[in-house]
This record gives sequence, structure tokens and C-alpha cells, in this order.
Amino acid sequence: MTATVAAYIRALDRHDAAGACSLFAPGALDLGLLPEQRGNCVSSLRSSIGAAPRGGAPAWRKTTLVELKPEDLGGGRARVSATVTHHFSDRKYVSVEDDVIYLEKSGGRWRLAKPSATFYRAVGYGSPPLAGFTPPAGW
Repeated sequence: MTATVAAYIRALDRHDAAGACSLFAPGALDLGLLPEQRGNCVSSLRSSIGAAPRGGAPAWRKTTLVELKPEDLGGGRARVSATVTHHFSDRKYVSVEDDVIYLEKSGGRWRLAKPSATFYRAVGYGSPPLAGFTPPAGW
């Protein structure tokens, strides 16, 4: 679980769209959430990571993982609470935030069951929507 979350944060931080896309379970990422839609996950995410939010909020630049707290929920589901620091285009200091990352077993490995708040930050949301913190539908 923690290796998947660390790889997810690292992929976003490195603007590695292919790496980030590979960590989502099939159907877990709605490309309609992205500000730039280019037909597939890799192209859309590559164009969206680091996008400035609509309305003039500062653009996300990078995220650093500080702490992870994994919890196996059983039935091939897990939740990882993560403390992260975000760097934005308009400030020299970091913002410390808590994120909740939901995972499911898919293809014999842990994958993201949905985008988390860090994902929304990375693709140009000024504030992550509530959906970034809540469990996936049907959980």
C-alpha cells in the first residue's frame, strides 16, 4: 500500500503522467476531471499536471510526502492517510496538508481507487473538491 502511494506522489511530483496513470485501477480516473483532455490518460494528464487553476489561484509545482498511515480495510480495499507538503508558484514556503488515498487490489497489486486531494492540486484545482477525501462510490 505505502509503496503505491509513494510511487503516486513521486509520479505527480516528477510530472510523470505515464507513471501516474499506471497506478490507477481501471475506470478509477474520469478524464473529464482534467482541465486538458487529450483522448487518453497519459496525454491528458501530461497536459494537465501543473496547470494554473481557473480564477487566478497559484499553480501547484510539487508535492513531498512527509508521513503515511496505512489501513487495510479488508476485501481488497485500503485507505492511506498521508501528510504532504505542497509547493505553489506564488510562495516560497510550503503548505502542509493531509490527504486520504483509497486503494483497491487490481491485477494482483494495490492501485488507486480514485483521485485524491493531491491529484486535484496537481492538475489545477485551487481547492480539492470533497470527492478528493471521501471513499469511492459503493464503499
